[in-house]
Amino acid sequence: IAALMSALLTSLAGGMAALTACVQVDFIQRAMKRKLSGRDAVRLGRALMLAWGVAIVSASVMVLRLGKNNNIIQILNIVMYPFTGVLLGVFLLALLARRANGRGALIGAAAGFVATIALPISGRPVSNFFYGAIGALTTLALGYAASLRFRGQAAQPPNSPTGAISQVR
Repeated sequence: IAALMSALLTSLAGGMAALTACVQVDFIQRAMKRKLSGRDAVRLGRALMLAWGVAIVSASVMVLRLGKNNNIIQILNIVMYPFTGVLLGVFLLALLARRANGRGALIGAAAGFVATIALPISGRPVSNFFYGAIGALTTLALGYAASLRFRGQAAQPPNSPTGAISQVR
């Protein structure tokens, strides 16, 4: 048990530190006008670690409550499908739609996430195994519609001339 707890805490602390560094460097410091001093950066890092800790404890309490009425497979479906279904929808949108763009994918992803979350909240009797498909199809359909609405240049793969893409299709 001690070895399992040690492994759990080590990977959890590493993940929290990586999330803290990412949020601090990529989001907060970019948004600030001035550069943080060393002391301020450490304080911000500690505050972010505390926030991630509170978020993880809150999520674990939510999963504990889900466990009272569901088995482990159902809990995994409820927690993971809002994310995995949306990721599948964005992947399919990029793969299948020529006119897909960033705005459309973002709008479709948000709609797929909301649809996957709203379904169990609404109280409709739907199997947990359909959440991923609902998220993927909503993301694909609304992402394509939004891409048509916000016509822009479709994303091009890196290091490829734009003319070669249109000739291949």
